[in-house]
Amino acid sequence: SGARNCANLINQIEGGKLEVIVENAAPLRTASPALVKYRNLNKIYLKIVKTDRDEIQKKTNLRIDELVNFYNKKSTLAAWETQLVDDGDFQEHSAEIKIPALEPGEYVLLSSNNNAFDFDENRLHAVAYSFFTASDIAYTYRNRGKEGLDFYLVNRRTGQPLSNAKAQAWSQEYSNWSHSYVTKKGPLFKTDADGYFNIP
Repeated sequence: SGARNCANLINQIEGGKLEVIVENAAPLRTASPALVKYRNLNKIYLKIVKTDRDEIQKKTNLRIDELVNFYNKKSTLAAWETQLVDDGDFQEHSAEIKIPALEPGEYVLLSSNNNAFDFDENRLHAVAYSFFTASDIAYTYRNRGKEGLDFYLVNRRTGQPLSNAKAQAWSQEYSNWSHSYVTKKGPLFKTDADGYFNIP
């Protein structure tokens, strides 16, 4: 009906919106920046939860509410809240926040305008998540066609090559049995003095 459409439109305009953009790889043991894009919010709550590659792969097909609920129940590594400027114009704004220093590993950042990190039927609760890695390793690669992929590993801070570093290859193959992509472990590679290795 028209009244219902109007109510939905009002909810869309007045409802909260939240997105937190984190670098794929944050530097080790150093606070790093993240960008918050939001609408109609004046404060958000954030928490960091430890995860790993296997867990992320297993939870890929979950709905966003199921994914957030799963990580929300796990042990919290860090939690804080941030005030945001909301001038009531119903427009999207952005602000930069700091992610605390972390040890090497895989993490998920949960963010919401409610400290329970839950969803509500009227969509007044804005909830978001971001996966990221804490690492000082950076890499470049080149596709050489039949000659494979060339990789160079370097220290993210200094740019120096990482020699004798081990690199584990992974691949995704479609499984007709499960009707989904399955991650498979491949060979282990080791870099030379220039931080180089090749995947044939």
